[in-house]
Amino acid sequence: MPHLQSGLRARVAMALPGKPNEVCYCHERDYAPWTGEIHGLSQALMSKSRKQKIFWWLVLIICIFCGIFTTVLVVLEYVEGPTATSTTIKMVNTLEFPTITVCPKVPDAFNFTTILEDIHNLIPDIDEIVARDLISYFIAGSGLENMDMIPYNNISYNKYLNSLYLTWSRGYTPGEFFDRIQV
Repeated sequence: MPHLQSGLRARVAMALPGKPNEVCYCHERDYAPWTGEIHGLSQALMSKSRKQKIFWWLVLIICIFCGIFTTVLVVLEYVEGPTATSTTIKMVNTLEFPTITVCPKVPDAFNFTTILEDIHNLIPDIDEIVARDLISYFIAGSGLENMDMIPYNNISYNKYLNSLYLTWSRGYTPGEFFDRIQV
């Protein structure tokens, strides 16, 4: 049956499968797992000489004191620090409405059939696979999600796709191009 020993070398002795009365002591000399969590504490407890123990206990106490001291300073500054909020309300006759840009993050908002037809109309000799890669290149360049394969293209192929993209999008204004690719 497993049991827990106490002290610095506390560990769990594991019972061997099928033999509950026999216990594995293969890690008998290992330190308990918690000794590695607080590094200064483990050094202070496991030091061999008295000088090392004194040094590590001093380091540990100084670090704890500095942590408590800075925490108290931050809390006092927060509690005592006055905050002032000044709000001025100014009436205006007109207000310009800000420009709003809506960008889809998921590429399924595109009409892929129309996009493929448009690519084939503007670049008639393009291969179907290259046309699909061109669409992926366009989508990845737009910041949309799930386009992880683009960085794995080689540089020359990405340059080729870029030249095809420039040819494909040349005749459109950004608004016309956006309208063309929408569902």
